Amino acid sequence: MIGKTTTTFVGKKATDPAPTKFSAVAPVKLTDSGSIKYISHYKFPTAPNNGHIRDYTFPAGSGPQIIALKTTDRLVKGTIYRINLVRFQSTTILRFLTLSNTQRFLSLNKRGDEFEVFSEPKPVK
Repeated sequence: MIGKTTTTFVGKKATDPAPTKFSAVAPVKLTDSGSIKYISHYKFPTAPNNGHIRDYTFPAGSGPQIIALKTTDRLVKGTIYRINLVRFQSTTILRFLTLSNTQRFLSLNKRGDEFEVFSEPKPVK
């Protein structure tokens, strides 16, 4: 393969005539909005689970992912976060953890303005 660069990504090989540099820093920032799909019809839980009186807790790592649509005091535009808890009080609150394991809360009524649920792009096979 003269003139081509081969790079290995998680056991898969990609051949690219012009080398491209990739770097991953968590949380992942996506710059190409065409590579994700918003799930505006996703329904958050509406009642507590596990016998708790006001919280619905997602099993570890299984909560929906959201992407920040703008930078706020809690979010950084383009950054992906995973919701781990829904709290039911006067307004529905979503909880996520930052990289430094700091709890952050968002009001569900900010959806569509400050954040949206999304699905990750499917890996190319």
